[in-house]
Amino acid sequence: MAREYNDLVLQHVSHRFDTTIAVDDANLTVGAGEVVCLVGPSGCGKTTLLRVAAGLEPLQHGQILIGGEIVANGHLSVPPEDRNVGLVFQDYAPFPHLTVHGNIAFGLKNLGNSQRDQQVTQALERTGMSGYATAYPHQLSGGQQQRVALARALAPNPRIVLLDEPFSGLDASLRQRVRDQAAEILRATGIATLMVTHDPEEAMYLADRIVVMDRGGFQQIGNPDQIYLTPASSFVTTFFGEVNRFSGRVEGEKVRTPLGSVLASGHGDGAVVDILIRPEALTISRDDDADIRGSVNGTRFLGRGSLIDVVLEDGAGTLVRVHMAGRMLPDMGTMVSVGRDDTQTHIFAISQQE
Repeated sequence: MAREYNDLVLQHVSHRFDTTIAVDDANLTVGAGEVVCLVGPSGCGKTTLLRVAAGLEPLQHGQILIGGEIVANGHLSVPPEDRNVGLVFQDYAPFPHLTVHGNIAFGLKNLGNSQRDQQVTQALERTGMSGYATAYPHQLSGGQQQRVALARALAPNPRIVLLDEPFSGLDASLRQRVRDQAAEILRATGIATLMVTHDPEEAMYLADRIVVMDRGGFQQIGNPDQIYLTPASSFVTTFFGEVNRFSGRVEGEKVRTPLGSVLASGHGDGAVVDILIRPEALTISRDDDADIRGSVNGTRFLGRGSLIDVVLEDGAGTLVRVHMAGRMLPDMGTMVSVGRDDTQTHIFAISQQE
């Protein structure tokens, strides 16, 4: 029986290209009004999964449902044009010879003139482009063209929306503004949205939930807090930002590092582990009595914060990177103490490395 709302459900979806596994047993539900981002390195399978959901790649194994209706399984494959899916790709170039109205109306040929004009008008209003119906693409900015692409995807009143790197062609300042607008529009429409991005920060910013992919498989699914603060593996931790990495052997539920002993609960004595500590989990001060000390080896001001490299007095000259909020640029050679936030210290068995 069809659901009362529209969602996207992927059940045990797998896809191969010859002997290469592009998607490996993917299970995911994207709820109505939810924005879910697929992230991962190039070639991890995220775009393939999106194309399979859209029907642009044939489903090889598993089942896909939209709004509770099966659109693909081992016996059935509804054509892409009949799935009522809105698509926005990285290359969203509109037809240059058509006005904005004409571009949006192009995919509504099966409707009568009155209904088509009504849905175009509604899509333009949703995306804040009502005043540009008669404009041609060359008269629009990159951000306006992107909103036209979104309006074109929303005009047929799709059950779900699939986006593949939709903001990657915009400059940094425009990208932030346009993705804010797009996220607000998509949530307001109550449409289930699955988006591919290569940018972890963009996923953190936009998504209700993030799916981290590697080698065709799901490494972790969670909201941005869960993904960043409680990563499931070394791979997930490092994908979402720079880390200070150490390795060591567990002794008495602890492992020694150049930054002091770290509690290694859940890892048995003798286990060899990776210890990953984000730069923002470290702090520096001028406390002469602290146990962990070192000398400043380099500084960089990034506007929102400062990066400070410190060579530790541990006998091995270990270099660690510290990220402090605001402007903090101590002179080269300044002696500092280094503190650590245990909540941002992550430990994984070496066998868990990707």
